[in-house]
Amino acid sequence: MTTTSLILGTVSICIGVFGGALSPVGFVCGIVAIVLGAISIKRDHLLMDTAKAGFVTGIIGTVISLATSLLVYTMPFIDLSPISDFLGGKFLR
Repeated sequence: MTTTSLILGTVSICIGVFGGALSPVGFVCGIVAIVLGAISIKRDHLLMDTAKAGFVTGIIGTVISLATSLLVYTMPFIDLSPISDFLGGKFLR
């Protein structure tokens, strides 16, 4: 379970950074990595470092995937025309 937690945490980070529309899958992988890491921390005393690493990568992957999901799925609903007008110089005319 410790290795699975570490692998799922790493996958969730990769999907969160590079996945775009697949970021909810990274979010789920991160949650599973957190749960497996927490269980492994309590059970496996020999692999404590790997369990902690899986737990931490799960947390990081979950946060990154959640942020990417919010960005990807809310961007079409945000009106960016005032920013493009400002950057295009139309605010002076």
